[in-house]
Amino acid sequence: MLRAFVLGIPILIVIYYVVIGLLPFAQRRKARHAATLVLGGAAVVLALIPLVLLITHLVREGWGGLSLDFFTQDQKPIGQTGGGMRHAIIGSLIIVGMASCIGIPVGVLAGIYLAEVGKGKFAATIRFLSEVLTGLPSIIAGILGYTLIVMRYNQFSAIAGAVALAILMIPVITRVTEEAILLVPKSMREASYGLGSSQTQTVIKVVLPAARSAILTGIVLAVARVGGETAPLLLTAVGQSTLQTDVTKSMAALPLSIYLNANQPFDSSQQLAVTGALFLVLWIAFVNLTISAIAAKTRPRLS
Repeated sequence: MLRAFVLGIPILIVIYYVVIGLLPFAQRRKARHAATLVLGGAAVVLALIPLVLLITHLVREGWGGLSLDFFTQDQKPIGQTGGGMRHAIIGSLIIVGMASCIGIPVGVLAGIYLAEVGKGKFAATIRFLSEVLTGLPSIIAGILGYTLIVMRYNQFSAIAGAVALAILMIPVITRVTEEAILLVPKSMREASYGLGSSQTQTVIKVVLPAARSAILTGIVLAVARVGGETAPLLLTAVGQSTLQTDVTKSMAALPLSIYLNANQPFDSSQQLAVTGALFLVLWIAFVNLTISAIAAKTRPRLS
């Protein structure tokens, strides 16, 4: 398939230029338009193929493992059949929840500062660092969490994992918040100032409601990204095979348990890994759809 794709592109390009050259000048515009539509559709289909194959594989291999035990039982000892991932699901909720409590307020406030107040070298430095950190490899965030918390307190913990994930969330939310606020029309700010509102009142009651939908989208993207991260948790939360709710100790997480089980040679562990991956995809999709629905219903009407 890859060979046919690589060989087919040059052939299609040659055919395109030959056809364009043979057509009358008046019809070339329509031919280019049709070729653009075909090329765009082909690119969409090509981009969706890996996603469809992945989801199909997860549904085929993991759907049978989605039972009540998967949600209500902890993992059995390695090699034994049965058990579930209750410990990992609850652990992920705790770790991602703590990371969100750290990352969302910091990211939103930083974005507001950059868009409404920040000027000069200090703001330019923050903006540059946010852009750089947006592409930060997740393992680097894990190393930072390990250095700042694990080494200092000599203890792997869910708190360290949450800090590592928050480091990944903050730059994404900051950049999205700044861009969303900058898209709000200046006329709305001027109208608010004309009614006697202060800058703080204008930001809280006018700017943020207008940019709320885009900001929520950025938050969803950040939460979805960290919800599937494994590398930072390998160096901070480490993982557990039983339920642990003490955030000062090592704790299981769904992507971490998927990774650890996928590396085991036993069929029961492989089944848990595939089922956990399917549930993780469904979970992230549900969160995205829920937040998108909330953002659509709360989007202010500007006309």
